[in-house]
Amino acid sequence: MINFKANYINSTTVQKKDFNNRYKDYKVAFVEFSPHEAKDVLALRDTAREWKDGDQFAKEIFRDIQEEYYAKDYYQDSKYRFFGITRQLDGLENPISDLILGIAEVGKKSDKRDELYYFQVDPSNNMFSEEKMFKGIGSAVLNSIKNLYAQSEIILKSVPDDAVVSFYKKHNFKPLEFTGKLIWRA
Repeated sequence: MINFKANYINSTTVQKKDFNNRYKDYKVAFVEFSPHEAKDVLALRDTAREWKDGDQFAKEIFRDIQEEYYAKDYYQDSKYRFFGITRQLDGLENPISDLILGIAEVGKKSDKRDELYYFQVDPSNNMFSEEKMFKGIGSAVLNSIKNLYAQSEIILKSVPDDAVVSFYKKHNFKPLEFTGKLIWRA
């Protein structure tokens, strides 16, 4: 049997700047990276290296998938799930880091609650970048995760930045009383 990784989940759209500096719909893939596939781990390693930015969550995501990779002989099930939005629509058995636009890590908290641990968009295309070629990446990642976890609540500890908190609130995350975290309920 041949394993095709990264595992394609569904397609979604972001916006890509055209020659007239207008953004138009652009098809991308929402994928899951396997901590048991070396090529997936290496793609996230390369992504973390390429995305040099302040609070770099990509390196934390790589650290966790790498830890899961080395523990695979001891644990059959991963503690975390690793997701991404990529411009790569085929050949996902060989993920290409240069085509990854956003990545996230989700962990199980309970039967009905999951936590979005880390989430990062390519710094050259995030909401703070003035010269971005793509936009809507963060929304595409977050909406894809919400669709996948529709039967669960998703909690997160947000970065203490007004623009970031506003982004999550725009996506229906609400403050979780007494915790400093945000929660999304379907």
